Amino acid sequence: MSALSEEKEKIESELVLAEAKASDVKVPYIDWYKLNEPQMFD
Repeated sequence: MSALSEEKEKIESELVLAEAKASDVKVPYIDWYKLNEPQMFD
């Protein structure tokens, strides 16, 4: 049973690290009208 709880803790810590990395990723706002692609909102 302890192996399961250790695995769970490992996975949870990986999830925390992954969420921290994902929050560092900045997605720029794409102005589709400026790119002459207004159909992106249709």
